[in-house]
Amino acid sequence: TADARVVSAAPVGAALAAATTPDERVYVIWANAAVYWHADRAPAFRYLWYRGVELIPGAREDVRALFAGPAPPAAVAVYQEPDALDPTGTVARALAERYDRLPDVAGVPVYRLRRP
Repeated sequence: TADARVVSAAPVGAALAAATTPDERVYVIWANAAVYWHADRAPAFRYLWYRGVELIPGAREDVRALFAGPAPPAAVAVYQEPDALDPTGTVARALAERYDRLPDVAGVPVYRLRRP
């Protein structure tokens, strides 16, 4: 397939794996479940798909709490703009304030949580 999400999953997963330890959790905004498999890392949030976050009651609030809370994802790949499902700007603000942007991988922005 030429689907950019499929083609990019392996290199983006490798980048998340390189940026984290095996026990750290990662997140893909808002969806590309194959990245978790390629990264061999657990997802930081229970809903892996855009539609789940979009439609499941409380999911948007829960993901905002994840990013604003004490245990945010160790690394993040951004496949869709954060404001697509978070018009409050909480997730985008967390990326700007709590994360370092790593080099893009296959056109996908990748972030690493700043270490204390």
